[in-house]
Amino acid sequence: MAPRILFNGATAIEACLHRDDCLRGVLIHGLSLGLDADPGLIDALASDDDDEVIEREAGAGGLGANVLSFPGAREDELRLFTATVVANDGDETIQAFHASLATDESEIAERLHCRMGGASAGARIVEGFDPSDPLVAALVSDVISDTLLIIASQPASPIAAGLDLNIEQRFLS
Repeated sequence: MAPRILFNGATAIEACLHRDDCLRGVLIHGLSLGLDADPGLIDALASDDDDEVIEREAGAGGLGANVLSFPGAREDELRLFTATVVANDGDETIQAFHASLATDESEIAERLHCRMGGASAGARIVEGFDPSDPLVAALVSDVISDTLLIIASQPASPIAAGLDLNIEQRFLS
């Protein structure tokens, strides 16, 4: 019943009578982005125009810059880290991408070691997300890339909660 920024000051009940506002409501809840957000941000996520999403990211201090932060969130502690792995043990080649929240790189290295064992020894771990990395471009879809850009800029947002993404492909030698 509260007015929402997402619906230009209207309540959700009023907003659901209009197609665009209804779509925004479905997206914000479907993506677990919280109860309110900048309508332009949600529209950019729904857009088929990748340039619009990139322009919003560059012009608004990151895609998630307009997503509301939530009290008690450990935004100053948790950050998005991503890792790429390419390993060959003679029997198998592994190409992998990992993304999760942590306070430092060593937590990510430990997670990767638990999942992949010795194959994770050469992992390249970075803070944030670089969609232009060739292995990332090959393994990660555009929609997941957009989501990771949001998470990188707002690690305390609900969309980031519990993130533990692993994408692997294995080839037998």
